[in-house]
Amino acid sequence: MAEEAKIALYLNEHFSDDIAVALRERGYDVVSSHGSEMDGKPDADQLVYAVSQKRALLTGNFGDFIDSASTKSFSMSARIIGVVTRSGYRFSK
Repeated sequence: MAEEAKIALYLNEHFSDDIAVALRERGYDVVSSHGSEMDGKPDADQLVYAVSQKRALLTGNFGDFIDSASTKSFSMSARIIGVVTRSGYRFSK
């Protein structure tokens, strides 16, 4: 049987720390901005933190993170694992 791919997640302040706790209890590798002293930090800092921890970012404001990733303040040499969103943002085809 093939080994399951697992992704480490970083939940920003749009998600309760209770969600991170519940996911950890189910075996997921999750940290939150609440437990990482990142609450209130700018979006670019949230993205840099997620990248530095090799985690995909779970957020409710995808558009702001696309803007952050495209600014000069964010090093494009960094490897973004992923940005996961729960918003109703729609992509064009």
